[in-house]
Amino acid sequence: QQGVFLPVGSSMLGEYHKLGELASVPAFTVMTAKLLPYFLLDTLSFFLTVLVSIKVFAIPFRGDLGSLFILSTGFIITAIGVGSLLASFCDSEVNYTKICLIYSVPAFTLSGYIWPIMSMDAFNQIFAYTFPLFYFADTLRDIMLRGDSPLFTRNVFVLFCLGLLLIGCSTAIFARRRQRFHEPV
Repeated sequence: QQGVFLPVGSSMLGEYHKLGELASVPAFTVMTAKLLPYFLLDTLSFFLTVLVSIKVFAIPFRGDLGSLFILSTGFIITAIGVGSLLASFCDSEVNYTKICLIYSVPAFTLSGYIWPIMSMDAFNQIFAYTFPLFYFADTLRDIMLRGDSPLFTRNVFVLFCLGLLLIGCSTAIFARRRQRFHEPV
């Protein structure tokens, strides 16, 4: 998650610091060109990590690669969306890094990775549903160890919808900030 957030945010902050450079290029095109390489490289990185986990560390894998690809794609799109949206509210990489770290601790703690959601109190159970890692961690573990996940379809749907919504919001914010930059004072 952090491996997605930090480079995406850094890249987006660079775009915000030079809003006048690509004024003739539509915001959607700029965002696509900016975020697509991260998506491709993050997906490759994820699969290389899984491959090393299976082959080198003998982590069991009972699922199918198609399910793993769909799940990881949804999560990576959502992580890119979170990173690009957080960057739109920051003025520097230092502030962006701080926000990412503040976000990451509860996201990891409440993801179900450390302890199951049923052992959390009611507030934290509800709060856990706001983090994309919650939809990814248990589902990934289920696919790896059991071969399937009972909540696979729901979690993938949530991740894709949330990811596209976040990227759409960050694109709209980017377009609006560029428009304001070019408006006469």
